[in-house]
Amino acid sequence: MPIAEGYEPIQPALAVQIENHPDARPGRNLNNADIIVETTVEGDTTRFTGIYYCDATDGMTGPVRSARYYNIDLWQDLHVLTVGFGASPGAVQRFINAGMPYPNGIEGGWPWYQRYGPRAAPHNLYVDLETMRDALASNARLKALADRVDELRPPWQFNEDGELPDGGREVTQVDIRTNSFWRFGFTWDEDLGAYLRSDSGVYIEDEATGDPLAPVSIIVQRVTQEVVFGDPDPGGNARRLQHLVGSGEGTLYTGGRAYDIRWERPSAEDGTRWTLADTGEELVLPPGQIWWEILPVESRLTEG
Repeated sequence: MPIAEGYEPIQPALAVQIENHPDARPGRNLNNADIIVETTVEGDTTRFTGIYYCDATDGMTGPVRSARYYNIDLWQDLHVLTVGFGASPGAVQRFINAGMPYPNGIEGGWPWYQRYGPRAAPHNLYVDLETMRDALASNARLKALADRVDELRPPWQFNEDGELPDGGREVTQVDIRTNSFWRFGFTWDEDLGAYLRSDSGVYIEDEATGDPLAPVSIIVQRVTQEVVFGDPDPGGNARRLQHLVGSGEGTLYTGGRAYDIRWERPSAEDGTRWTLADTGEELVLPPGQIWWEILPVESRLTEG
């Protein structure tokens, strides 16, 4: 990953569970994440995981919510430390079985999680990432968890001159629907050289900075998804489990163009390999924030 000028990254990279409920928008410090992972949770609504490594954050980050099954895959694939507030009994047991380190904010008396701002609970829980980063060396319990996370394994290579892959097709609008009412998308902005994020047709800003959410690249990974019964949320809704070991298709959107891609991850211990579908060449991206959509194959994506 490109390193922000003047900032020395602190190991490990932090993967923060950030809510995307309409009552929780806009989130704080999403623009300071190197990668934003978005995937489906119960009801096929979506949740974010912001992966923070290069940039310092501005004040509180969140709203923070609970971890999900896919956090195991992010930990194994990228080598990141999950930062969340709780998890379902089934997810916690999976974390334990996999040996995944998790400074769970809902237990253990961790001081970096705080109620903050005017929103009502549960949409008002945030984390002070900079204080947490400082404590990685001084807090013995946190250090013990961090020591179980290997050095960050970046999923993609970067082309520092911003050169785009050959070929592709012109696409300036991406609209995604994961169910009958959950709609979001991205619009290419030539002046910004980035994609403006919208939810339900409304462009979203970062509450910490006031700037629009605007990733440079979007990677859509099409995956099979399992509806998990027997581990429901408090409302009785079934969880979602994305299968991220295997192979499949996807799309890269960058520079106002779209490229068909493939992904392959033979085992849980392997990092995902990303290639251009037509040439088999490794994916190389322009520098800048990446929005990684882990999208079930049954979800609808429309290009414009």
